[in-house]
Amino acid sequence: MRRIICGVALALAACASDDDTPPAARATDSVAVDTSMAMVTRAATVTLGVEAMPAKADSILAAASLTIEEYEALMYRIAADSALSALYGDAIGGKR
Repeated sequence: MRRIICGVALALAACASDDDTPPAARATDSVAVDTSMAMVTRAATVTLGVEAMPAKADSILAAASLTIEEYEALMYRIAADSALSALYGDAIGGKR
């Protein structure tokens, strides 16, 4: 019996995580990453589209459901965050 209890205790210890972050907080972090990636992807898609077809800029913005003002605000938000800026740079192929 003692051997079984020790085995169970060792198994539980092996399964324990070093991360003491509650599951709800980890889920929030995941959502933040998803939101950041969606924001960067959306901005990069518009940027690359407009660079490829400047004459169709209005159509490209409309397809992304953005006005020019919303696009500019999105770009300022990305520029204000170094991590987002790095992701954006990677997304557009380091063109800047």
